[in-house]
Amino acid sequence: MRTKLLTFILAFSTGVCVYAKSGNGKISGIVKDTEGAPLVGANIWNKKYKIGTVTDSNGQFTLHNLPDGELFLDIKYIGFITQQDTVVVRSTTPIKKQYTLQHNEVEIEEVIVQAPRKQINEHMPFTMSRLPVTIKEQPQTISVVDRKLMDEQGVTDIKDAILNVPGAYSWATYGGALNSFGARGYRGISFMKDGILMETSQPDMDGVDELQVIKGSSAILFGNVSPGGIINLASKRPRATFGGNFKAGYGSFNTYKANGDIWGSLDRNSRVSFRLNGSYENGDSYRSHVSKEKFYFNPSLRWQLGRNTDLLIQYDYMNDNRTPDNGTILYDWKIYDLPFDRFTGLTSDNVGTTNQSVSATLTHRLNEKFTLRAVMNRTTEERNDYRIGNHSNVIKGTSLLKRVLTKTDYEYNHSLIQVDLLGSKVKTGSILHDLQVGMDYRMTDKFQGDYKTAVIDTIDVINGPIRNTINDLPALARDKDTRTRTSKIGFMVQDIVHFSNKLKATLGLRYTGVFSEEERFTYSDNKTKTSPKTRPQGISPSAGISYWPVQNINMFATYTNTFAPTTLRDIDGGELGNQITDQFEVGFKSDWLENRLSANLTYFYIYDNNQVMEVMKQDENGVWKGQGYGEKNGKQRNQGIELEVQARPINGLNIQTGYAYIDARYLENNKYIDNAVPLNTPKHTFNLWASYAVQRGFLKGLFVGAGAYYTGKRFANDQVKIPWHGIEPGDPAVVLPAYTEVNMSLGYQYQKWRFTVSAKNLLDERAYLAYRYNFINPINPRNFNATIQYTL
Repeated sequence: MRTKLLTFILAFSTGVCVYAKSGNGKISGIVKDTEGAPLVGANIWNKKYKIGTVTDSNGQFTLHNLPDGELFLDIKYIGFITQQDTVVVRSTTPIKKQYTLQHNEVEIEEVIVQAPRKQINEHMPFTMSRLPVTIKEQPQTISVVDRKLMDEQGVTDIKDAILNVPGAYSWATYGGALNSFGARGYRGISFMKDGILMETSQPDMDGVDELQVIKGSSAILFGNVSPGGIINLASKRPRATFGGNFKAGYGSFNTYKANGDIWGSLDRNSRVSFRLNGSYENGDSYRSHVSKEKFYFNPSLRWQLGRNTDLLIQYDYMNDNRTPDNGTILYDWKIYDLPFDRFTGLTSDNVGTTNQSVSATLTHRLNEKFTLRAVMNRTTEERNDYRIGNHSNVIKGTSLLKRVLTKTDYEYNHSLIQVDLLGSKVKTGSILHDLQVGMDYRMTDKFQGDYKTAVIDTIDVINGPIRNTINDLPALARDKDTRTRTSKIGFMVQDIVHFSNKLKATLGLRYTGVFSEEERFTYSDNKTKTSPKTRPQGISPSAGISYWPVQNINMFATYTNTFAPTTLRDIDGGELGNQITDQFEVGFKSDWLENRLSANLTYFYIYDNNQVMEVMKQDENGVWKGQGYGEKNGKQRNQGIELEVQARPINGLNIQTGYAYIDARYLENNKYIDNAVPLNTPKHTFNLWASYAVQRGFLKGLFVGAGAYYTGKRFANDQVKIPWHGIEPGDPAVVLPAYTEVNMSLGYQYQKWRFTVSAKNLLDERAYLAYRYNFINPINPRNFNATIQYTL
């Protein structure tokens, strides 16, 4: 053990490189399980020459530039018995192989404790990147939080999982009703599930196998998305071999949760497999009068229609009801530490969300090089928001809060058709290509029903009594209904060009066309106003280069120019133009010590031009509301570095750590002062998680994990030139102090039983997430959770 650890430290600190011996030999093939299903991400490795690869989305692999002679290969996949093969390589004769791996029943039972997690660069986030290649082969920064890491840490919420991603951070919670995350200095990065845009920001993590974050501009993949990045949730999928687990947990604030997950085959030939996953959660909060209840159901079916054709059908249903908590207030330009037994809202406050999604994915392998993939999806969401309005109604200089009752109804309908032609190691002359040619067509229909507001009372948040139950609340009258219909079509092509085993180029081009129209009905005059139709369109090019000085290092540089189509018009109906983003990214991705150590480093530079924002105004009761038209805002420049390291120095020990530095500034801006830092953007973030599972002896089955997560100081209010969201020019800067959250987990697995206890914010750090003066919420105080799991 000491020898391995010393070797690991020496290699990491001195940067020892492993040079692979080159030749002209080639081995290609496919890796499947015993039911004939392709294994995605299986590892093919030669220890002597340090040559390796992983299988693509079709289970296929190719090893190039191999030396002549005998080559000993290990074919590995977590949960399966490793297969070994000796191949005689001849440069004049390409070799084709097919490997069938058998399930390791013992390993399946203990996989959560003992099986190593995949290294960063071994993952293939296919539904997000739309390319059949691993992270290491892509000239862009991608981070993955897999199911094993989430189970180790006792992750129950997406906020817990995001802590493991360098450069991504919680931006605001809007009183616990919504989740908003930032990356690279941008707020509101987009949510996706299996590559499909989501409206909900409260996804259930029990149906998620991996959380994937692609950082930087991704408009070439999906069109109008945040320049900061995308969060993609990869779903759990059917398995042909019968299995499953049941889990029950209880934690702080009287929170309990039950989960069931079962999978298996419906026929003898394992052509039809299924998965049934669901959960129920109920609990209170550290804050009095605040509670939540959630039900989630996620069935899926996989049907092998033929030898080369596969159909996957997935359904998601979530019903979530929770009490919003606006948190505390700003008093004398400082955050007041509101005791947890004081709640500024009402017991009748509720945000109810019902989300449903059904999708069908058809994959057809045309031949050994090309695969056709088609996706159809329909998503609907309803959200009813009935609550005391946010804390923008605090009378400045006092602790008096004018409580205003608000109500809003939301409906969201989304349809998608997406078709991709994928090519793996396609040869043109002496050059190889990994490519994707695709199109996508999306239709969204958004409805927002606004109600008139009503003043309930005025309370003294610090000293006075607070009534939390009021039985004679006024009925709120309808104010206006807004319906926005948007159609978006995109055509794109991506090509990773292999000039040699050392030099690759990535080229991409996307056309996006948008059609949008809006209707607004106002009840006061019983009139409908139709906004002028908008038809923005544009081209998004991307170019990157990767240089592999040795087999285990990819040095890359990428440039992307993207546009965000603006459907808002100005107050006179004039077009405002599109937001243009230029992004440069350089870095390296590396693997060491037979993939026991992965280290990735990236520098990024992003320049935003012509930002457009919706105009906000207060109603007669001081509630800020969107006006349905926009105005030009200005420019923004963000730059920084991101470091991500994952290591397995000895068997059973896993370490994952990262650091990010963000320098974000507004430039030549109409609303914010020059060089102002965007709201809620930390300059420094750091994450570390280490876990160890005892491998042998009477303590085998015991595992322990601990982590620390640092978030630097942030500004809770904007530095503005003109009044904005209740902030006046010259208002003092309100700084949210830096904080470190320490988490731990301890567990034991005995045969099919697994017991886990996790502690979050162990040091009980008091820190805040804020959205201007409106919502100022503390992070969860110290809390514990215990779970018991039985594996079938």
